[in-house]
Amino acid sequence: MTTYLLWALKLAGIFQLVLCIASWWIPQILDWKGQMKSWTVLMRQLFMTYALYILGSHLCFSFISWFAADYLLEPQPASFVVSQLLLGFIGLWWTVRLLMQFVGFDLSQVAKTRFNVLAKHLLSLLFVYLVMVYWGIFIWNFYTV
Repeated sequence: MTTYLLWALKLAGIFQLVLCIASWWIPQILDWKGQMKSWTVLMRQLFMTYALYILGSHLCFSFISWFAADYLLEPQPASFVVSQLLLGFIGLWWTVRLLMQFVGFDLSQVAKTRFNVLAKHLLSLLFVYLVMVYWGIFIWNFYTV
């Protein structure tokens, strides 16, 4: 079972890296440049800061999931709290993002092209997968320690 969880976690890392790469197209698809023209400089700077924090977090989650998968799956008693905090934080992060996908975003202004509809469904599946992996391993660790 641990082998399956290891590869599920590594796959989560790959998916998050793909999400980071795909994020570079979001400003163009959603016309951030045009939308932010009426904003003050400070508001644009704050928005970009938040966007970069989110991108950086996703990148860190990706690297942690790939390079520290063994550590997260088989925590020693001394590192159990740290690994569980990481798994719980990442699980909570993706749970909130999944909820936002369905109840937090008004997507009525996004063009309903085939690409956008497909992207929305793929993102939803990705978020479900990430929630399941991180919370699943979080729970699994309690039964194996």
